[in-house]
Amino acid sequence: MADFAVPLTSSVAGRRIARSPMQANLSFLQAEEATALNCSRAWASLRKFESYFPNMFFGAELNEPYCNSRGQCLALSKGAAEASGLNEGIALDAILLLDRLMHQTQDAFSEAAIPELVASCLVLAVRYALDPPQPVLDLPALADLVTVPIGVLTHSVERIEGVFRTATPGGESIGLTTVSAVRCLNVYLERLGALQSESSGLKSALVRAFESPLFVGVQPSLLAATAYQAQKESHGILPAWPSALADLTGWKRDSPQDSEFYRVLVAMRAFFTAA
Repeated sequence: MADFAVPLTSSVAGRRIARSPMQANLSFLQAEEATALNCSRAWASLRKFESYFPNMFFGAELNEPYCNSRGQCLALSKGAAEASGLNEGIALDAILLLDRLMHQTQDAFSEAAIPELVASCLVLAVRYALDPPQPVLDLPALADLVTVPIGVLTHSVERIEGVFRTATPGGESIGLTTVSAVRCLNVYLERLGALQSESSGLKSALVRAFESPLFVGVQPSLLAATAYQAQKESHGILPAWPSALADLTGWKRDSPQDSEFYRVLVAMRAFFTAA
């Protein structure tokens, strides 16, 4: 993340030499340009990930039996991840993969299949994680944990991986990479030069929104954007959607009322009000 709080002095050979306002402005502009470029590249990458799942959008036809059991899937994913030494982000990535699978295939869903599906998506979330290397998953131990025969789990992982590869050009694994709403939010914060450590409350609210049945099907980038704006509005901070983010994403403050951005924003405002 670009650090915009650079002091107007720098240490040279043990001495502090004052920098002129022009030099300070130049450093700021260079940092701003570099940040804008880095964030534009990150935005293009995450939108590419999302483009492989065009049937995921606000108001999309949902797999109703799955949605009714999604809370149970979340609980199992978090518990299995913790027991396996994984962080909660990986558990949520597994649910994002499961959301996509249920939208992609509209598979028949039953509660009996939850352990198999959740464990399979957890394996794939670890395998294709963007985070630093995760602990190696012990498949037999995970199978025992969720009480699924190891052969069934192995076959399920292969089947689901095949579904995602089929959804991407050339059968690449890129469709298995999850870019969560929290990662999208981090890109927005970096573009603004904001300290991510100061946004823990917003991140917690964003995770709650992801876990809510209200926003199943909303792409992570849009979920993060509307959560950011709704939270700023709730604190009376204007503009709630800065021009830097509007330029980055293409989502404008005056988005038409029939646009997906506006409709998700209205739902997110109500979510924040009720929280």
